[in-house]
Amino acid sequence: MGSETLRRRHWSIFNILGRLQERISIDQAQAAISVVAARLDEAESESAQKRKITLVPFHLSRFSPHERPQLIRYSVLLLVVVGLVLLIACVNLANLVLARGAARQKEIAVRAVMGATRSVLIRELMMENILLTFTGSMAALLLFQWTIPLLQELRLPVPVVFQLNMDLRIFGFAALLSLGTATLFGLLPALRSSTPDLISALKDHTSPIAKMRGVGLRQILVIAQVGLCMILLIGAALLVRSLKNLHRVDVGFDSENVLVASLDLHLQGYDEEQGWNFYRRLTERTQTITGVKSVSLVSFVPFISDTKKLALYVEGSKPEPVFDIEQNIVGLNYFQTMRISLLQGRSFSEEDRKGAPWVAVINRTMAHRYWPGENPIGKWVSTSGTGGPYVRVIGVVADSKYLSIREPARPILYWSHLQMYELFGSTMSLLVRTDRDAIAILPAVRQTVQSLDRNLPLYDVKTLSQQVSSSLVRERQLAAFLGVLAVLAMILACVGLYGILSFSVTQGLREIGIRMALGAERLDIVRLVIGQGSLLVFIGIGILGLPGAFVLARLLESLLFGVTPTDSFTYVIVASVLFLISLLACFIPARRAARLDPLVALRYE
Repeated sequence: MGSETLRRRHWSIFNILGRLQERISIDQAQAAISVVAARLDEAESESAQKRKITLVPFHLSRFSPHERPQLIRYSVLLLVVVGLVLLIACVNLANLVLARGAARQKEIAVRAVMGATRSVLIRELMMENILLTFTGSMAALLLFQWTIPLLQELRLPVPVVFQLNMDLRIFGFAALLSLGTATLFGLLPALRSSTPDLISALKDHTSPIAKMRGVGLRQILVIAQVGLCMILLIGAALLVRSLKNLHRVDVGFDSENVLVASLDLHLQGYDEEQGWNFYRRLTERTQTITGVKSVSLVSFVPFISDTKKLALYVEGSKPEPVFDIEQNIVGLNYFQTMRISLLQGRSFSEEDRKGAPWVAVINRTMAHRYWPGENPIGKWVSTSGTGGPYVRVIGVVADSKYLSIREPARPILYWSHLQMYELFGSTMSLLVRTDRDAIAILPAVRQTVQSLDRNLPLYDVKTLSQQVSSSLVRERQLAAFLGVLAVLAMILACVGLYGILSFSVTQGLREIGIRMALGAERLDIVRLVIGQGSLLVFIGIGILGLPGAFVLARLLESLLFGVTPTDSFTYVIVASVLFLISLLACFIPARRAARLDPLVALRYE
């Protein structure tokens, strides 16, 4: 970066690191720096943009303020999804504890008759639940240790480093969470099981399957599981559809078979003239490598580094600077190498160098925004006010993405590297388009650089297609993460549904035998059991699943692309798939019930 850059007082591209004096608070320092900013604004009254300098403690400066809401939204989403899966697991456990308690009614009744108080029974049942939950939590902690390498690959939408080492805080949180869930979801089953009907329990009376036509506590828990599963499946489906839509977006350039390698001549002490000569020889020699089709230079590579904004005065607009125009510095053949279409005028040439009239190429969005219905060729912009010096527009190219696939078309102005070396010119990236796998020519490119300067390293070496693909890594990770948890939730819900139906079949063996003795066909028994399970699934999807999915979809709205949070197609498909899979879970106990021998069922006590 040249010294000219440091003299441009209207640039705001730097972060300043400082240490406060003792007894000086952040608020006091902020007040003092605001006074300095106001004085600078008064000294440059022609500037339309007022300075706003914000002081941030170092521990909060790892990501910028505009990234903080995105990080919070992402973290809240992960917490909500994991919380839903935990809730499904707890509901499933509560249902199993209820079924286990119902199966132990005779044992509990005998204890009660022999003098065991209700508090003793509740305490015993709760201790069993806590021990079971705690054992599972310890197993989960061991599994966490094994999956740390996978979790470290998870990327948040901002540069935050995960610290996943096990410590007392994590262990304590897991222990408290286990104790809390065991207490919360084990208390109600314990209360229910500790008050048995002594006469019915001592007679070993079995509950008829017909009771499932009503809605008891176990049925409500199954409905809750199905509904929560529906919520997660909808969220995962919406993210998968968004990911597919993002892959179909035209980024405005061809990223296939393009090698990107960055260089910093400032580290080697190159001046402006030496830098130009080095880059000229580098591009000429690289062009001679076998398989190379085109070579160019660029200051800010799409999907690798963001462009920069400068205050520009645009012909035909208000006599005030414009701050929303992105700017990039490119070398000769940049648009040809990137395969960005030239729509009007011409691209940069060897004549567009320092000392010649300043020229620029703009994209279609900038042309339409500032000169709608006019020919932008020959128009001018200025970085120093309406008095010049002027930069003449010589060409218009197609729009292209720079920071992300999601971004809308932004106005971009391209400078010639031969005229703007002092602005980031010492730090450039080499773009090499090949007719084969771009990585295959990397050794030859390194050898070419070493032949020009053996002490100059290449860094950030990658292919452009890899970088474009990696720009969607967070979307892929989130879709995969939510998808895995949704499948896990569906398995838990089906296990819960299977468990409640199997338990009901076992409890209702006498009624099944009576029905079959009175002439009921096996198909009638299958319909009875599947119908009861289907009713629970239908209620779970309709009453809890759909409204909850609407809420989660709203939380996901900022992450969706090309699909609305209320997309009817997604909801219908997910509901249908969940219903069909749930029917399969119902069919297994239904088939078991249909295969019962009526005589055995009637003798069952």
